[in-house]
Amino acid sequence: MRILAIDYGKKKCGIAISDKNNKIAIPYGIIKSENLFKELKKIIEEKDIKKIVLGLPLSLSGREIELTKEVYEIKRKIESMFKIEVILIDERMTSKLYKGEDVDDLSAMALLEDYLKMCL
Repeated sequence: MRILAIDYGKKKCGIAISDKNNKIAIPYGIIKSENLFKELKKIIEEKDIKKIVLGLPLSLSGREIELTKEVYEIKRKIESMFKIEVILIDERMTSKLYKGEDVDDLSAMALLEDYLKMCL
């Protein structure tokens, strides 16, 4: 059983996947948000994903922002389409870890690392 993490954004999403023992988070790639569900279907089947960790965007004070509502809807849709558990995890600090243009998969990796640490 592997776990997949998503760092969701309006234009693109970072994806990370755990190893088979759920000890290590590995960056998997960046996909366009418009293709998220099509790509998730492939990844879930190919990598035997049993759980998804989805970054929950909040303001620094912990309040919901505009994107938060969209993420709640993404969670609902993933659970409905794929019959898979989706765990929301606060992404406030992970987004600040990496700077640059194409670091969304690294942010997803950080989310997954945080989740794996909480589970150990």
